[in-house]
Amino acid sequence: MAISSSNSSLRMVGRTKVVFDIDFMVERPASTLTKLAVNETRCRERVSEATCTPGRNFAIKSGVCAVLGMKMMPWTELVDNMQPPLRCPMKKGLFSGRGIGIDMQVAKMTIRPDEDVGTVVVGRGTVFDQDHAPYLCFQVTVDLVRVRVRT
Repeated sequence: MAISSSNSSLRMVGRTKVVFDIDFMVERPASTLTKLAVNETRCRERVSEATCTPGRNFAIKSGVCAVLGMKMMPWTELVDNMQPPLRCPMKKGLFSGRGIGIDMQVAKMTIRPDEDVGTVVVGRGTVFDQDHAPYLCFQVTVDLVRVRVRT
């Protein structure tokens, strides 16, 4: 893998928004990214073999660098808040992002709030470089709970 170390933390902003801060070290540059593959697992209420089933899988097999910079995607805020900018060609060095949140309008395109409450969604992904070697692996876990905000 090209990432040698990473550090992240979560924090609340206001009463309902969670944001994260992240730092990661890229040890190997990449001229381009050739593929992004994601496997989803959906679990009822908690993650265990008894409660989880395979979910959707998808892959982007060309134009990954262009997709990385697209707006209105789940990763847009991450890409927009990274220093130095997160774009191809990928450079070697330390990358940092602060106050990165999730645009819930974008999230609603893939999550069905009325059907998915009580579901834990785990996404595992791999990004491949110009040599078709794994460049970055990641896992995102989302626990969908109903929140009632009193005004």
